[in-house]
Amino acid sequence: MKTLMKVIIAVAILGGGYLMLSGEGIGTNLLSQSGSSGVITGDTFSSSTSNEDTQVFGKTLTLTTVATDTSDPAVSYGGDTEFTTICYKDNGSSNVDDWTPLGTGTTANPEVISIPVQAGTKASGGLTEMWCDIDVDSAQDYYVVKDDLIKDNSRISSVIFDDPNGDNVDGWIYNYNLIDVSVANPNQLPTETVFYKLIDEGSITVSDPTSKLSAGTGSATNVLKFKADMDNAGDGEALSRIQITLNGTEDDRWKLNQSFVEIAGVGKIMLSEFSESCTTNCIYKYSLANTVDGANMMFVDKNGDTEIDAHVTIESNLDATDEAICVELELRMVDAQGAFGTATSADAEIAEGATNTDECSI
Repeated sequence: MKTLMKVIIAVAILGGGYLMLSGEGIGTNLLSQSGSSGVITGDTFSSSTSNEDTQVFGKTLTLTTVATDTSDPAVSYGGDTEFTTICYKDNGSSNVDDWTPLGTGTTANPEVISIPVQAGTKASGGLTEMWCDIDVDSAQDYYVVKDDLIKDNSRISSVIFDDPNGDNVDGWIYNYNLIDVSVANPNQLPTETVFYKLIDEGSITVSDPTSKLSAGTGSATNVLKFKADMDNAGDGEALSRIQITLNGTEDDRWKLNQSFVEIAGVGKIMLSEFSESCTTNCIYKYSLANTVDGANMMFVDKNGDTEIDAHVTIESNLDATDEAICVELELRMVDAQGAFGTATSADAEIAEGATNTDECSI
C-alpha cells in the first residue's frame, strides 16, 4: 500500500505582496479551509459517505472542470492541455492501485468527463463518491493549489497526494461526494462543475547581498540581505531545501545558537536546527520535503514584488587577525513534475576589518 504524503499548507504574506504555501512545522496557515493560523495536518484517505448511503441516480453524470490562474482569474487553463482529470472508484481501498477508472477528461477548455454512475447503496456497489486525480500533463509546469479545491467546491472534503495512473508523478487527488447529484427532470442528465486554481511554475535566483566589513572582534551580529528573485510576477516555485555553507571548519568563528535564516513566509530557522557536516567547509542543510507535497511554495502575486527576502544572520566571533567568513545561501526547488531543479545560490562575506585582506571562498 502506498504511503500518502503530507499536504501543502498555504500561507499568505499580505504586506510583502506575495504568498508562500508552507510545509509542515513552518509558517502561518492563512489560506486553509478554516482560515485559522497555525500548522494543519495533511489529509488522509477517508470516505465522505457510509455503506448505508444510497445513490438514487443511475445514468451518466457530466463533470466539467474550470481552471484559472490563482494570481489572475482572467487566465484560464484547459484540461487535456495543461492537465488531465482522471476519476476513479476507490473500491473501499486506500491503495490507489486497487482503484477502478471511471472517466478521463478529453475536451480542452472547459474539460468534460463522463462518469457512469451506478445506483444503489454504497454497500451494494452504488457510486456514492469518487476520487479525481488532477494529472499535470507531461512537460507542463503548473502547480495545483490544494487548499482551494476544498474551499471552492462544496462536494470536496479531502485531498490526498498519490499516483493512481502510474505515470511516476504524484499529484493531488480530491474526494468528490456524489449523493443527490440527480436533477428534478428525469429526462435531463445532471452536470457538476469543479473549480481548480493553478500556479504557473517560475524560476528563482538567489542574489548576492552586500558583504559586511568592520564586523570587529568578539560577538557581532551580521545581517546579510539575500533575496530570492522570481523571474516573473504571478509565478511560483516549490522550495525543497535550504542550505548554508560557511568556509572553513573553525566553527568558533560563528555562533550556531545565535545565527539563523529568515525567509519571508517560512519564518526564522536557527542554524542549530540545520543538519551540520564539516569537512573542508561547514555545510548546514534544512530539508522541507522531497516532493511538491510538503514543500514551501514561494508564490509572487501578479502585482507583487518579485524579490522575496531570504536574509541570513550570522553571529560572528572573529579575532584580531583580519579574519573573514564566507557565507553561501543555496535554495533547492522541486518542479511541478516532482523533479529537483538546479540549486540556486549566492554568497557574501563578513570581514573583521574595514578591508577584507583574508579573502574567503567556497
